[in-house]
Parts: sequence; structure tokens; C-alpha cells
Amino acid sequence: MPASVRSARLVLADGRTIQSRVIRVPRRDGGPAGIYAQELRGSTSHAVSLVELNAGGGVVLTFSWSLSIGCAPHPYAILYAILLPPGKSVMAQTPQGAVALNVVPVEPRVHAKGPLVYGVFSALPSELTAVGANGSTVYTENLQAKAAEAAQFCEGYAEPWWLVLLPRAATAPRRIKRCLTVPSISS
Repeated sequence: MPASVRSARLVLADGRTIQSRVIRVPRRDGGPAGIYAQELRGSTSHAVSLVELNAGGGVVLTFSWSLSIGCAPHPYAILYAILLPPGKSVMAQTPQGAVALNVVPVEPRVHAKGPLVYGVFSALPSELTAVGANGSTVYTENLQAKAAEAAQFCEGYAEPWWLVLLPRAATAPRRIKRCLTVPSISS
């Protein structure tokens, strides 16, 4: 969680809420950041939303983004999210500099609570920053660890794959990574 988050309010499907303090991570340990953990022991309900709160109890921008990546030979990264107040726009830090994500209004009947923001990149940006209506930064997230994870994922696809046919007992062919020998298949 961002360093500005001091507590979190978990909203359950049955209407109950659980508010808990966030564990602060100092700079020397990779912060500033916060860690939130909550166990729902014995509950028959499930979580439906998480509200991040600052030191004064105000709501911190909830910016839960999604990512889609494509690997070589045509790598890409698509970031998208619903931008909630107080956010007005989102900037992505790329090797070429800061780039604004596209902002598209969502029809009111969809009840999205904010516009859709998205960006398409040849590589995952290193950082996302949500900016408020007054120009102040309301949320920042470093994406370098996520970029390294995406690169590692794509490297896995660069390794050779073979199609191996299995005996009739198997219902479909399987792809097996680094297959050294293929047993003969008798009919």
C-alpha cells in the first residue's frame, strides 16, 4: 500500500466492516510503503471492497489497476483502471518521460464511480502517478518489481517448447517444457 495509507477498512458482503492498522515499512526496508493483512477466520461472508484511509481517516485514492502483457516478438503492456476521486488523471513514467494515460468517461448506468483510464506501451512503465484536480499527487506506485516479473514471465516463453502426443488415455496433446525424450507411442 502507498505510504500515505495508515489504516484500511475491509467491507464484507454481509455489510460488516473491519478496520485495521497498516504495518509501515521504513525506507531502509524498501519503503516507504505499508502492508495490510487481514484474516477472516470462521466468517461465512467474503470481502467486497477495501478502503484505504490516511492518518486523518480520509479516503486515499483507491487505484486498483489491471495489466495485460504480450511477449516477443511484439511485446506490449496495457494498463487500465477505474479512476476514483480525488484522482483526475494518471501519468506513467516511461524511458521517454511522463505520459498521460487516456481518460474515458463511463456511462452513469454502469455505476463505475469514475472514468476508465488506460495506456498501451511497448514496455511496462516504471511508475504510475495519479494526479488530483488541483495538480497534487494523490497516489504513486513503483512498477519496477512488476516490470521485472513481466520480463521473467516473457523469458519463460523464449525457451523451447515441444508438442508431445500422449497415449489414448490422455484426452488432448500437452505442451511440455524442456522435453528431452519422447517415448514411442504404439497404437
